[in-house]
Amino acid sequence: MAQNAALARSSERLPACRLLIGGEWADGATTIDVPDKFSLQACFQAHAPSRDQTHAAVRAADAAFRASRLEPHER
Repeated sequence: MAQNAALARSSERLPACRLLIGGEWADGATTIDVPDKFSLQACFQAHAPSRDQTHAAVRAADAAFRASRLEPHER
């Protein structure tokens, strides 16, 4: 239990990995502590998108793809 409390306190100071949707940085609906693969200690917080944010990201990616003038071999 003490370890969980320490992780909760440390997550307040963790760097955040925000969402880039349509060229704009956004906070997600929730955050998830991501552990370091070696120490298993939380090393950053990833913002998890809402359903609406996911749809907005897909629409923005589709619009960017359609606006691209690159040929397939140039991508």
